[in-house]
Amino acid sequence: MAGALVAVLLAAMVVTFTGGDPEPSAAGPGVRVASGDVAPEAAEAAMAEEPSESPSASPTVKPSPRPSLNATQLIAGLRSTVVGLAQNGQLTSKAAQELTKRLREAAEKQAAGEEDKAREKLAEFGEKVADLRKENKISEAGYQTLAAGLAQLVRVLPSR
Repeated sequence: MAGALVAVLLAAMVVTFTGGDPEPSAAGPGVRVASGDVAPEAAEAAMAEEPSESPSASPTVKPSPRPSLNATQLIAGLRSTVVGLAQNGQLTSKAAQELTKRLREAAEKQAAGEEDKAREKLAEFGEKVADLRKENKISEAGYQTLAAGLAQLVRVLPSR
């Protein structure tokens, strides 16, 4: 499972870093209701009710759009995650220092407009995360969290 995730993560990085345009995911968030979530009495009562004579005019509330995060914000979020993983014992202290260094350098390059160098630092970060998992210096959950964050970051980076 971890190997497959690394392959997907590296593929996403290659597509982004080489200027490829990834296709948006067709899958969206969904809501699942288990069959045991509704009491049978409540379901029967709802079906037995007659419709009201005048429909209620309840306002339709549209969900507010989620603000999109930029690369700088996502890098900062990854740095906070690394610190949290180290504090929770899911990542060694030395590994956390190495990862935060790479993220700090990526943020500096991003801020300076050096996109290619920022990509290089993020690629180093991804490789280091994969190596740490192989060496068992990061928990599986911590690895999954950082891989997901990096994948999100790769999607917002400007393509070449």
